[in-house]
This record gives sequence, structure tokens and C-alpha cells, in this order.
Amino acid sequence: MAEKFGESEQLEESERLMQLEHNEEWASEVQNKEILELYKPIKNILEQIKNRIRGGEYSLIIGEDASGRVPALIVSHVIKMVYEKNGHKYPEVKFFAGGRRLFWGEDDAYLGKIESITEKLSHQDNSHKVLVVTDTIDTGASIEPISEALNKIGIRFDVITIGHLGSVLIGDKNLFDAEDVFSGGSHIPEIHGKHNLSGVKKERWYVFSDKVNSEDFDKSSRSDIKIIADKITKDVFSD
Repeated sequence: MAEKFGESEQLEESERLMQLEHNEEWASEVQNKEILELYKPIKNILEQIKNRIRGGEYSLIIGEDASGRVPALIVSHVIKMVYEKNGHKYPEVKFFAGGRRLFWGEDDAYLGKIESITEKLSHQDNSHKVLVVTDTIDTGASIEPISEALNKIGIRFDVITIGHLGSVLIGDKNLFDAEDVFSGGSHIPEIHGKHNLSGVKKERWYVFSDKVNSEDFDKSSRSDIKIIADKITKDVFSD
């Protein structure tokens, strides 16, 4: 079982990461510290799957809205740059709101969400894999609508999460019936719940998320995403 971090441990870990990152000149250009914090966990994860990326294994990247949108955009930026260099077709990028089923009775909203996601993915080429990106996994229930839809139509997929908590066993191949699950560490990233940075919010009954402040997202988050993605691409894929 992954160790649960208390609030003080999360703050201490976050401050340690920020101090290390701010010592580098490039980091001073990043306007949002919550996005800067994503550099190290995403870099560490992509180092583990860089051969899969170089081989063009992923034809679709799915980001879980809302706070999983920024990590997914960073990952997709990196993958697109690597694919361009290696002559692969750009992967599609889609965003779906996750959600938890009710503990009792029929959960029509949850089942409807699975059905809608399944329909949106029904024409996806299953000869390539899908990469599902989220910011935090606790029990894993929040991305179950996405994983159930993918399993329903027989598409292989990997899951990456910036942080994880609770009883989730990262590396367990039975988790979500994914081929592999990768985590940036046992913690809650600062971006979790910061919907203002992703420009969206979500309700449990919606498959897609609503925009809340796309103007601010365009001004700062998009710039930060590009800076982080460029740095990761240089650090991980320059050899």
C-alpha cells in the first residue's frame, strides 16, 4: 500500500522540489509554480517509456479533465515533438471527465458516461496503444469510466499519473486492466483541483468539462506548458 502523505509532508516535498527547480535559469520563465512542479514527475515517467514514444506506440492521448488537462498537454507536446523527429503521425489528443460510480443502486450517469466515451472512441485504430494521463490516483475510481470504455472496445492502453495515494499498487498490471501504470511519486501534486490553471471544471454527470477561464489559461498556462515540454524533450530525448 502506498504511504499517505500528511499535509506537512506534502508541503515539505513540494517546497524541496521547487527550490531545486528554481535554481535553474529556465524555471524562472514559468509563471505558475503548480505547473513548474510537474517537470520532475513527468520527466521521470517519460524516461521510463521513451522507447515506446520513439517507436510511435501511442496513437491517442487521453487526458482526464479537469486538473489532468495540463499534465496531458505537456505530455502530448513532448510526444508530438518526438513523433515529428521520428516520422510518426501525430497522436490525437482527447479529454474526458472521469467520475466515480454510486455505492448503491443503478448509476445511470456513470453508465451513460462509459457509453458516451465508448461511442467517441469506437473508430479508434486498435493496432496502436492509448496513453491515459491524470494528475492523481487515489482509489483509481475516477478514471474507471475511461478505462472501462477502452477495455470494452479492446484498445490497449497505459496509464500515467503525476501522483498517487491510498491503496493503489502502481505497477500492478491488473489495475484498470491497463498494460502498464506509471506514477511520478506518492504525493498529491499541487495542480490537483486547480481548475483555474486548466481552464475547465467538471461535474460528475458530464462526460466533457466546462471552460471556466480560458482567457487566463491562454495567457499563462499555455506558455508554461510549452516551456516545460521543451525542457523535458531536450532532457529525455536528446540522445
